Parts: sequence; structure tokens; C-alpha cells
Amino acid sequence: MSINKRYSAIEASKDTGFDRELFSLFREVGLLKGSRVGRYWKYDEEEINDLIHDIRGYDLENEEKIRFFAPYILAARNAREKKR
Repeated sequence: MSINKRYSAIEASKDTGFDRELFSLFREVGLLKGSRVGRYWKYDEEEINDLIHDIRGYDLENEEKIRFFAPYILAARNAREKKR
């Protein structure tokens, strides 16, 4: 059994370089799963790594583009998971 580290949006933004507000958007469009701990959201290290892998190659410079590409990214993720 492996234990993944859990990050707040602030901690994850320091490690990934993403703005911390993007984590809420990624969660809202289904690209990132999180769990609420008190008044903060926490994200598993594995989930963050999967997100980084999944969005590689997409031009996600603003909220509109993230919302536009989210269904395509999720479809690609689902196809990859079916192959496992």
C-alpha cells in the first residue's frame, strides 16, 4: 500500500508553477479530483501528476480554453485508462 502526499492548492502551485486559482477550475471541469479538509481542498500527488501528464500539449492559457479542452482531455484520459 502506498501513501500519496496530499497538497493544498497553495502547496501544489509552488511545486507545479500553476496559479493556485487554477486548481479550483481544474476541479470544477473534472480534470482534478480533490477532497475537502476543513475549509481547504487537498489534492493527491498522483492526481496532480496525472493532470500534468494529461494537459501536456494543450494550450491552456486562460479559463475559456481550459473549459473548451476539458472534455477532450477527459476523453483521452478515459481512453488511456481503458487500455490498462
